[in-house]
Amino acid sequence: MENLSYKILAQRQATQKTAYTVMCLVLLVGIVVYSYFQWQKYMTMKDGIVQNDSTLVTLNKTLADEKTAYFANKEKFDALSKKIDASAGEILPNGDQYTELTRQMDAIEKELNTTGAFEIANIDYGTQVFDEQTGFGILPVRMNIKSSQDNFVKFLQMMETSGSFSNKLRLMSISSIRLNFESSSEMIGSKMITFSLQLNAYFQK
Repeated sequence: MENLSYKILAQRQATQKTAYTVMCLVLLVGIVVYSYFQWQKYMTMKDGIVQNDSTLVTLNKTLADEKTAYFANKEKFDALSKKIDASAGEILPNGDQYTELTRQMDAIEKELNTTGAFEIANIDYGTQVFDEQTGFGILPVRMNIKSSQDNFVKFLQMMETSGSFSNKLRLMSISSIRLNFESSSEMIGSKMITFSLQLNAYFQK
């Protein structure tokens, strides 16, 4: 009977040892697997930190280069900005400035007269209005002009390109035009054109 009890006890101890050993192995495997994944995560983070440091160094160098280039060209940028502001003020002035517009028309008349006939008989300014769509003021201008055909075309081209920085001519648009053709006794084989023109000269309010 004692022999049987001893055998049962010994068998229980052996079973417990086996179970303990299995548990230790499972725990060991779990520790190894956990450590492996943590190591992989650590290495990934380490590589990311190295890469971020490299990117930061590159960005700092780029920033330093851009700052150097900016300050080296700042004077040119400021001069260009002033030039653009001045040109913008010429093509779209503050207020109607009809006196300056009259000077521009006189200059156009003088320029076109060097290549043929062009005479502005009169200039009448209307009451300025505000265009809600564009946000600009409009100065209506009516003119009577006598011109050769070539200068008539040149004048229309000037009006079409008005508002560009290249010619610095005030921004204008033609709202209406009426033409009369007549023969010129002074220019054999050519025609003179007398036309009435309604313009809109734009300005900033």
